[in-house]
Amino acid sequence: MKTLKTPVDPLHLTDSERKHIPHITIEGNTVTVICGDGIIHPMEADHYILYIELFQGETSLAKKMLHPGDEPKAVFEVENTENLHAEELCNLHGIWGSL
Repeated sequence: MKTLKTPVDPLHLTDSERKHIPHITIEGNTVTVICGDGIIHPMEADHYILYIELFQGETSLAKKMLHPGDEPKAVFEVENTENLHAEELCNLHGIWGSL
């Protein structure tokens, strides 16, 4: 069973939390997920995001694998934008979910 990392105080995020929590934007049926809000997650050989996964409820809709040097971002096309959330896996800090 996976354990999602969550912020201590969602209203007052630390810099580490801000760069790990997936941030979702929706335009029409295009969903963009970026790892970081104001502070983008590094994508270096020793610290990077392995994947970004988009869910609708409990159902996984899509997953984008990432590698060092990539932008910590994924763009997905979906039919329905209701009840979406994203998760990302950091090689050092575990799985984080969108707020």
